[in-house]
Amino acid sequence: MPFLVVLEGEDRDRIDYVCEPTTYLIHPLFPAWDDPNSRTLRFIDDYGDIVFNRLQMNAFLEEWKPLRDRTTDPELREFIDRVSAFAERSLAEPHLYIRFIGD
Repeated sequence: MPFLVVLEGEDRDRIDYVCEPTTYLIHPLFPAWDDPNSRTLRFIDDYGDIVFNRLQMNAFLEEWKPLRDRTTDPELREFIDRVSAFAERSLAEPHLYIRFIGD
């Protein structure tokens, strides 16, 4: 099952969401879970959920945005762009979070 990424509010109210275009297409772009150089993406689990908050957004975006240049798939690039927009919005507005929902 592909990732669902949700922009949510403080009460877990769903503001917007985007679904990965193809199952496990983004995963090969992530660093290994034990990569000490990764501050955020290594914690995204194909089978679980993770939430990033405002304090984590700069580190998340620093790792997330370069993924776009590592693929030529237009649908995956659109997915990456949408998640980037969620992250930028949650950085700009308090009490917004990004939740990755795995399988």
